Amino acid sequence: NGDGKEDITAGGQTLSVVKVGNTIYVKGVQGQQGGYKKLPADDPQAASLAKAVDMKTFLQQAFDTKETYKLSGTGKVGDQDTLKLTPQSGQPVLQVANDSDKPYPLMIDGTGSKGALSITFTDWDADTKIAAPPAS
Repeated sequence: NGDGKEDITAGGQTLSVVKVGNTIYVKGVQGQQGGYKKLPADDPQAASLAKAVDMKTFLQQAFDTKETYKLSGTGKVGDQDTLKLTPQSGQPVLQVANDSDKPYPLMIDGTGSKGALSITFTDWDADTKIAAPPAS
């Protein structure tokens, strides 16, 4: 339904982002005191954060479905065996569960125009209800 919860680290700063309905809650903004700050989803500052926690939108933007991927090796994410898939463009590498029934994404790892990128996905198929945190 587009709701989500993520911790996003970039440039040494970690933001905790929660999206419930049309509202974004963010904690960890430089200079922000206390808990979560409440932002409407249509706030320009919140627009990119809303996309980052909506997994369907994020995956559609992160991976071009017209891109050709090749098997570039195997690996591990936690205790899960993975297959490494590299797009023809070279970055980022997608590690998917080495499971022929459910090859779900576990990690995106690579380097972009702004430096190193690493995203780990957890709790696939978990029955999760995202709740709004208390705003400060």
